[in-house]
Amino acid sequence: MAELLDFIESEIEVYKQQKGDQVDTGCYIGAYLHELEQLKPDEEDDTALSSECELVCG
Repeated sequence: MAELLDFIESEIEVYKQQKGDQVDTGCYIGAYLHELEQLKPDEEDDTALSSECELVCG
């Protein structure tokens, strides 16, 4: 499992070096990074993060 995660991390780094700020949703890494960015809560609005923490932390 650790080898798979290392592979994914290295592929993401290569993608970021090649594409910079461009997002290519036609490839799996670009699509993944795009979706990940969409899931991040706004920096000013931390209510989603707080709610998730309450669920996990009790």
